[in-house]
Amino acid sequence: MTRWLPWTILALAWAACDSGGVVPRDAGAVDPAPSDIAPAFDPGLPEDAEEPGTAETVVDDAAIPEDVPSPDVGPEVTIHPRPYFPARSFRLEPAGREGDALVVHVVARDFDALFGVALRIEWDPEVLVLRGTALDPVFGEAGTEAIYKVAEVRPGSLALAWAFLGSKKEAPLTGDVRMATLKFGVVKAAPSSIGFFAPRCLALTRRLEKVESAYLSAVVAP
Repeated sequence: MTRWLPWTILALAWAACDSGGVVPRDAGAVDPAPSDIAPAFDPGLPEDAEEPGTAETVVDDAAIPEDVPSPDVGPEVTIHPRPYFPARSFRLEPAGREGDALVVHVVARDFDALFGVALRIEWDPEVLVLRGTALDPVFGEAGTEAIYKVAEVRPGSLALAWAFLGSKKEAPLTGDVRMATLKFGVVKAAPSSIGFFAPRCLALTRRLEKVESAYLSAVVAP
C-alpha cells in the first residue's frame, strides 16, 4: 500500500507556519455605559412588610443548654480537587526542572484509534526559549513502523507529527499517554502560557477521519 498518507500528517503540521493564534481585540470596542446594563431584578416587598434588619431578634437564654461541650476541632484539612482532563484531549503538563531547564510533557488522553497526529505548540519567545524535544514512539519503531517529525518553525512555535507507515494501521491511546517531552530555557523570570494553536492541530483515523479533540494549555512559572 502506498506510503504517502503519513506525509499528509506532516504537511498539515508544517502548513502555514507563519500563522499565529492570537486574535486581536477590536480597538474600537468600548465598555457599555452603566445605563446600558440591565438592572438587577428587584422582587419588591409587600407594603406591610418590615424592611430587612429592622425586626427585633429575641433570644431565649433558657433554651440554650449550658453543658453542651465545645466541638473538638482537629487540624485544618485542605482539599485539593483532582484536575479534570476529558477523553480525546491533548494537554501540556509542567514536569519540573532538569538542571536550569523547565520540562513540559505533551500528554494525550483516551483516543479509541489513531493513524496520525499533528500538533502546533506556541509560547512567548521573550520568556522561554526551546532547548530540546523528544517524541515518544507511540506508534512503533521509527523508520519501520512509524514516522516522527519535529521542527521549530519560528521562535515560539513548534510543529510535531506522529504517523504510522502504511494506510491501514491505527492504534488506541488508552489513559494518559505521553507523546513528547519539551525542554525550555528561561529568558525572563515571568509566568508564561504554553498552548496549542488549534487550527494547526489534527488527529486522524486510518480512514483520514478527523477526531474531534480538546487542546489544553498550561502556565509555567520560572
